Amino acid sequence: MTDKHILYIHGFASRVTSNHPKYAALEKIGGVSAIAPDYSLGRPYVEQLIHEAITDKGANLLVGTSMGGWLAARAASQHALPFVALNPCLEPQVTLANLGNEAARHAAASYDNFSLNARGLVIVELGDALLDSRDTARHLRQSYPVIMLEGGSHQFEQLDLMLEHITSFLQTPAP
Repeated sequence: MTDKHILYIHGFASRVTSNHPKYAALEKIGGVSAIAPDYSLGRPYVEQLIHEAITDKGANLLVGTSMGGWLAARAASQHALPFVALNPCLEPQVTLANLGNEAARHAAASYDNFSLNARGLVIVELGDALLDSRDTARHLRQSYPVIMLEGGSHQFEQLDLMLEHITSFLQTPAP
């Protein structure tokens, strides 16, 4: 699948690093670029930033963790791209409002619920202590295939184990 160019979207308060294990795992599927939006600047800013990144990088697959999963689903819907959401945030307007960061609380109202109208795959680790993975699976399984993994954490630790599932998802024709 060397024709894939993956845009990896980090979650809230994350940053792009040169040797992130998720990049190394995803490079087995295709080329990888990464972005770490400042979600505290609000949805319009984040959507513009992701639009520019998709265009500039020529991304044809979006993968995101937590808030990055929320953004991957939203951008996939807007750009007709497939996405993979890892431990995604379902209601950023609630999650961000509950953080101690004043800027995030202020920006929270600009966000809405997880997009349900794109072509995606959702993978959750049940060891996520920040978001309720079972609740995420329950809410999203009507719209997307959902894989639930034992263990892990909010940062999503088992991406290497999911590459075969992601590849299979990408090879399945869109409905």
